[in-house]
Amino acid sequence: STDDTCERLAAEFDAARVIVLPGAHAGIAAAKNRALRGGTGEIRGILDSDDLYLPQFVARCVEALVQYPAVGLVYTDNYHIDSRGSRTVQQALDWSLRGLLQSCNLRGDSWLCWWSTLCRTRLHDERFELEVDYDLFYSLSAITDFIRIPSVLQTVRTHPGRVTADRQRAAYWHAAALAKHGYSIEYAYMRAGTAGALDLWRDAIAAGYRHGQGLRL
Repeated sequence: STDDTCERLAAEFDAARVIVLPGAHAGIAAAKNRALRGGTGEIRGILDSDDLYLPQFVARCVEALVQYPAVGLVYTDNYHIDSRGSRTVQQALDWSLRGLLQSCNLRGDSWLCWWSTLCRTRLHDERFELEVDYDLFYSLSAITDFIRIPSVLQTVRTHPGRVTADRQRAAYWHAAALAKHGYSIEYAYMRAGTAGALDLWRDAIAAGYRHGQGLRL
């Protein structure tokens, strides 16, 4: 944080409600893992600093997890707000692994998951610089079902200074995640083609895929 977030939270909220976990910056994956491990609930999730849960997000997600015992993770649709303040609905797909591989449309913080299920993975791979959420989703999809709540329950903001703004670099790490989990590089090329950036990202994707092959489980 660059705006005294830890100090402000500690001053404003009781420690029983908000646990402040200060620490040196060690990358996106390490920060998310620290947050997940620092939680105390049976159900946990990650909310990035630019984004907001709408009022019913937690209640609806918890309800779905309790209702469907075979499901380890539940996710929602969201509003996308761009740098100009324009708002559009981003509708996720109903769950299928193939759909996730083809579309990459599950938001990195639009979910809640049983902590016991998360503990069966290694959480976010701290060797990854970007696309750490997809790596976790691929790990989770191997051990549990997901389910979508077809309602807009979160707001996602984008701005030019965000860490994930470098899409070519993100393409490298997405390809690495695919290779690590044994999925085809064609899914990375498909994503680049959808973005109209296949020629621009092709070399980065190939390099990332080679890197990910060295990370295979």
